[in-house]
Amino acid sequence: PKDPTELLPGLIEQVRAIGAQTVILLSHFASKNDIPLAEKVSNIDVILSGHDHQQINPPLEVNSTLIMESGEFGEFLGRLDLILDENTGRVINSRGELIPIVDDISPDQDFLEAVKTQEKQVDTLMSEKIGDILHPINCLSDVECAAGNLLADALLEYVDGAQVAFVINGHWTNGLTEGKVTQRDLYTANRSAGNPARIKLSGKQIKDFLVAALKPENIERKLHPLRGKECGWPHVAGISVSVDAEDPEKLEIMMNGRNIQPFDEFIVAASDLEFSEILGYLPIADEEIEYEVPTILPEVVEAYLKKHTPLMPGTEKRIQFK
Repeated sequence: PKDPTELLPGLIEQVRAIGAQTVILLSHFASKNDIPLAEKVSNIDVILSGHDHQQINPPLEVNSTLIMESGEFGEFLGRLDLILDENTGRVINSRGELIPIVDDISPDQDFLEAVKTQEKQVDTLMSEKIGDILHPINCLSDVECAAGNLLADALLEYVDGAQVAFVINGHWTNGLTEGKVTQRDLYTANRSAGNPARIKLSGKQIKDFLVAALKPENIERKLHPLRGKECGWPHVAGISVSVDAEDPEKLEIMMNGRNIQPFDEFIVAASDLEFSEILGYLPIADEEIEYEVPTILPEVVEAYLKKHTPLMPGTEKRIQFK
């Protein structure tokens, strides 16, 4: 994907050239990124931010750009009133508020009818068959499971040039039953909005991630981005892992029959969550990682299942304690 700081100036110039006087950017880039974006890119009047679930009210003003964000899970309706210059369209004054959504607000009937129409279309789409699996795919949070390994395998194949994949099992909500798999089955089982990530890591960095991910307190930890689900057991593809049960930091990683060394380097596939400060196992700055946006993890699994149907899930243990 192109860097927004490189992409936006040209787009802003285009829309202003055809008469736009007020430029409002609807962003899903996260406020932590929108703020430096506004510092670097001029001529944006308003950024309505999203992705990182923050409440920004009153709006921030950065480089003459107003930035506002309305929290998460429909708890608030964000309202931003603007007073504009009649001649230039520039913002003269503004007022922002977050309006709480409470149970005693009567639903709008026209809106409910529109939702019903869309639900019928969604039901048709979600009934489409993706493929078949020959054995149930279990989903467990505290041990290695078929769902986690499936996601790791799918990422390893999907991400260009990847030699290793690692991912936590918290991306899954539940497993898949044997037989036909529909869109509804998959997107109910895996509701992750994580994006595929590609990065070059050292053997030491891979080990550091796994050591942190295998700590019981981390496996049990519940994260808000996972909708309150446990982070769960880490899963890998392209490697096997041997862990000393008495001292888990004594962890050996094997690839193609040889031990990975600390300074070996590999192209690694994961998701944005695995490298986030929120998870905290191996935080890495976004600018060092290649993300594929807007692809999400269930789509990666869908592509893998379509290619390998009928799929027989692997039963091998990739992380073993000795």
